Amino acid sequence: MSTIPTIRVKSDNQNHREGFIIRNSDDLRYGEILYKADEFESLGEHKVRLKLESSPSDEFFVTEARLWLELKEKECSESETAASSAREIESLSIAKEHLKAAERQADAASLAANAAERQATAAFKQARWARWAAIIAIIIAIITAKENILSAIEVILNSL
Repeated sequence: MSTIPTIRVKSDNQNHREGFIIRNSDDLRYGEILYKADEFESLGEHKVRLKLESSPSDEFFVTEARLWLELKEKECSESETAASSAREIESLSIAKEHLKAAERQADAASLAANAAERQATAAFKQARWARWAAIIAIIIAIITAKENILSAIEVILNSL
């Protein structure tokens, strides 16, 4: 006998309605209804487990309860997997947004670095011209001082 449950959603056969757990097996007619899934749903997992423990002699109930609980565990696992996938997709989306923001910041930093390099080059050129201006000023000062010294020596020599 197969232990894999299936849920019939729609059927043309009047004996099979929505929400019933059915089992495919060799010794049962295909689609034979064993227990209503909505009865388990109304009890809830906890009560189904308690009832399963308290009535191990009801073979149909035990079989169907186990099948229903397996189905619920599978649904829970699938739900957790879907939630995990959704979280991963959201994390990936956030990471992409952060990457785009980082790329924009890197572009801005590159532009700022280029501007700073241009300013440094201009400052270097200005400093070079300032050095030349200082050298020229020193030369002019030496020439002026030389002429003043020579004229003072001439005055001293003439006064002797």
